[in-house]
Amino acid sequence: LFIRDIIDYSKNTRTEISQEIVDVTRLVEEVRDNFQFLEGASSIRFFENILVDKVVTDRTRVTVILNNLISNAIKYHDRDNHNQWIKVNIFPSGRDLNIVISDNGLGISEDNQSRIFEMFYRGTEKSKGSGLGLYIVKETIEKMNGSIQVESKEGEGTSFIVTIPVSLVHVGVELAEAV
Repeated sequence: LFIRDIIDYSKNTRTEISQEIVDVTRLVEEVRDNFQFLEGASSIRFFENILVDKVVTDRTRVTVILNNLISNAIKYHDRDNHNQWIKVNIFPSGRDLNIVISDNGLGISEDNQSRIFEMFYRGTEKSKGSGLGLYIVKETIEKMNGSIQVESKEGEGTSFIVTIPVSLVHVGVELAEAV
């Protein structure tokens, strides 16, 4: 996982933004399916509310964002809660795509919220990660000229709100026309 994080970071810093048509629903399904065997994932209900079909964006970077945020939501769920859920809401807003990943997991203390995007920062001793995941997410979003916010309450859950600029694609519109 550490090596994967380093590769994601390196790709983000060294490659230009690509523009391709991305089927948003399919991408979310692929990411969710990648984590079906992650410890605890089978007990978490996933809710998806995707209000956009296809967009023109950097598929690799959006995958990195979704991978990190969804895997964190799984890793930091509340094992004592018998009604665990993760909600993925994706919707357009003007020329932006809003991605909101919410969970009712352990939450993040107010003290840690200001530091979670720092390189190598791990907000809890329970963390087995490298401390690079959210740092890479923030760097990736900033490279795409987007933004990320966190709303969290310890013991109740967390929401990450990502906004990235995209071009919406309508049925029958070719990539060259949409960009």
